[in-house]
Amino acid sequence: MLGLALLGSSAEVHAQLPSGAAERIELHWDAPVGCPTGNDVKAEVERLLGAGATVPAERVVARARIEALARGNLLVLELSGREKESRRELVGKTCGELGKAAALVLALAIDPGLLERSGSNSSSALRDVLECPPQTSSAAPTGCASECPAAPLAPVCPVQPLPPVAPRPEAAPSPPSGGAGFRWGLGVSVSLGALPQPLPSPELLFGYGGSRARLEVGAQLAFAQIRLSETSFGGAFELWTLFPRGCLTRGLGRAALSACGGVEAGAMHAAGYGTDLVHDRWSSWVTPAFGLSAELPFERSRVGLSAWLQVPLVRTHFDLNGTEVFRANPVVGRLGLVGTFETF
Repeated sequence: MLGLALLGSSAEVHAQLPSGAAERIELHWDAPVGCPTGNDVKAEVERLLGAGATVPAERVVARARIEALARGNLLVLELSGREKESRRELVGKTCGELGKAAALVLALAIDPGLLERSGSNSSSALRDVLECPPQTSSAAPTGCASECPAAPLAPVCPVQPLPPVAPRPEAAPSPPSGGAGFRWGLGVSVSLGALPQPLPSPELLFGYGGSRARLEVGAQLAFAQIRLSETSFGGAFELWTLFPRGCLTRGLGRAALSACGGVEAGAMHAAGYGTDLVHDRWSSWVTPAFGLSAELPFERSRVGLSAWLQVPLVRTHFDLNGTEVFRANPVVGRLGLVGTFETF
């Protein structure tokens, strides 16, 4: 991994920056808590330049920020001044190392002839900071900190700009249950418009599915009665149905919301009473259905509410003594409450 490692500063280049040079640096420093401050970086510049630095005629403007990475830290340093601009990106194990690296770059921006101006000892120390062993290929050298001559400051090795990290898309919430498996359940539902009376009727449910989709088959038996006013005539009704359907599910917190569609098919039996004539009739019942359901999980069980709209393809009816006693509505509603148990 390409990076930067900077140790302590040299004892031979610790003189204070001459008056007026510090005023030529405009440093905009942004670093996390615990990293060097802008004043710390300027103090390091003073130690590196020493007493013989020349004051630049043009103000040096630097913008630097340190960002934490998964492993190490990233320094982004932008310089403007001397009629040109530059940008550097360096990676170091700690933000303290990167703070000293920023000070080194600033020192050279203030005094490009720093190496030539420095004495032999100072020049040697600074060259150890700036230079790595000669490269034999276009790739950055490895192990620069250990191969360079021993010096208080470890070498600044060339680095490659880090590729931009694409933000991860937020994952859509999923229903609480994870795997696919079988489920069965018991419930009760009320049909509005399929029979003369909206009486609760039992329902048995079997299905298979997972967190995103499921298939179900419901079996239901509904009862109802009707009696003509001011007569003793009436009829008793039974509606036997099978209801296969499919559902697409999306999680909303702990709940699971589903949009479902299917076809309910069966037969209605009607028998008259209160008359000497025999009135007994079977008729078919077929209707497409569309609905919404909401479920809450409790370990391996769920409790759900559902609401359906049905449009009968054939409106069943029943006549008694020449009088129409009942005819199904053109649009039928249905409400259900069911508890299911999952066997994953």
